[in-house]
Amino acid sequence: MRPRGMWRIRLSAVARQSAAFTLVELLVVIAIIGTLLVILLPAVQAAREAARRVQCVSHIKNLALAVHNYHDTHGELPPAARMPDSVVPTSSEHEVVEVANGQQLGPNWAVLILPYLEQQALYNTFVFQDSTGATVPLGDLANEPARSATLSIMLCPSDSGSDQLCNIESIEPTAQGDWGRGNYAINAFQMYPPFYWSAIDGGTWGWQNILRRGVTGINEGLRLGQLTDGTSNTLMLSEIRIGLADIDSRGTWAMGLCGSSYLCRQASNYLSSPNSCAFAADDILGGPILDANIGRFTLSLECMTVDFIYWPSVQSVVRSSHPGGVNAALADASVRFISDAIDTGEVGDEFDYNSLSTFPDQFKTWQRLNLSNDGLLLNQDFLP
Repeated sequence: MRPRGMWRIRLSAVARQSAAFTLVELLVVIAIIGTLLVILLPAVQAAREAARRVQCVSHIKNLALAVHNYHDTHGELPPAARMPDSVVPTSSEHEVVEVANGQQLGPNWAVLILPYLEQQALYNTFVFQDSTGATVPLGDLANEPARSATLSIMLCPSDSGSDQLCNIESIEPTAQGDWGRGNYAINAFQMYPPFYWSAIDGGTWGWQNILRRGVTGINEGLRLGQLTDGTSNTLMLSEIRIGLADIDSRGTWAMGLCGSSYLCRQASNYLSSPNSCAFAADDILGGPILDANIGRFTLSLECMTVDFIYWPSVQSVVRSSHPGGVNAALADASVRFISDAIDTGEVGDEFDYNSLSTFPDQFKTWQRLNLSNDGLLLNQDFLP
C-alpha cells in the first residue's frame, strides 16, 4: 500500500502537465486564428467600403441637389469656372491659356453652390473684388482661408489624400498658398479648355458646339431645358481622385481647372472609360514636374498617369477608389454607380465631332452619357 502523500504528489504532477500547451498545440491554435483572420478580414474590409460608398453617394446626391437649387435661383446651371472679363475672347482665333494654366482663376461651380450647402458663412469669406471693384482671383492670398477649408461633403471617404492640401505655387506663382481637396467634378465639355467660348463666327471650337458640351462651360452654364438628350441621360457630376502630391492639382474643390473640379475630354482622345489606366491619361498643370517628382511608376500603379510633355490642365479621367466603377449624379439629380466596363467607343484625337451622326457605332454609351445634345439613343443597361 502506497503512502497517501505519494498519490497527492502524482496527481499534482498530472494536473500540471494537463494545464500546459505543447508546442504543436500552440502552433495549431495560431494557425486556426490566422485562418479565421484571412477569412474574416476581406469581409470586414468589404463592409467598411460599403459604408464609405453609401456616404459618398450621400455627398454627391446633396451636391446635385445644390446644383439644382442654384439653377432654380439663377436660371442656369453654375459655370464650371469663371474668368474675369479682361480675358474673355472676342474672336474664335483667341486661345485663352489662362483658363488652363491656373492664372486668373475665378469662383468655380463648387464655390458658387456653397450657399445651397448651408455654407453661406464660408462663401461670404471669399473676396471676389477689392475696394476699387477690381477682380480678385481665387489664387490671391486673400482667399486662402476660404479655399483651403476642408469640407466633408466635398470628399469621398474611400479616397485618401484629403489631409494634404494642394499647393501649386511652385508651378503657377499666381495661384498662391494652399487649396482644400475634393472628390467631385462637374461635367463640362469634350474639348481643350482654352477654346471655351461660344461658337463665334460660325466656328466649331466653342464649348457651346452641341457635339462637344456636357452641362456647363466657362462663365456660363446650360439651362436644364437645353439638355435635349434628357436629364436622366446626361452626366452632371462624377467622382475624381485627389492628387498624389501637394503639387498635384487633381481633386481640389475650389480650383477652377480641368481635373481639379470639372471634367474635360473625359470621354475622348483615347480615354475609353472611368478609371482608365491609359498611358499619359491626364493633361494636368505641371505634368512634367509631376512625372518627375511623383514618379512614372507610382502614377501608373495608381492609374493616375499624366502627360509628361504637355503643361496645362486640358484633359482628365473620371476616377474613384471604389472597386469596379464610380459614383455619378445625372442631370436629374439621381445617383448611379457607373461600371468601369461601361460600353465605350473608340474616340481618338482626330474624331470629327461635327460629323457625329455619321459614326454612331463609334460613339457608345460612355460618350453619349457625357454629351447633353448628341441626339443618340442611350443604352440604359449601365444603370444598376
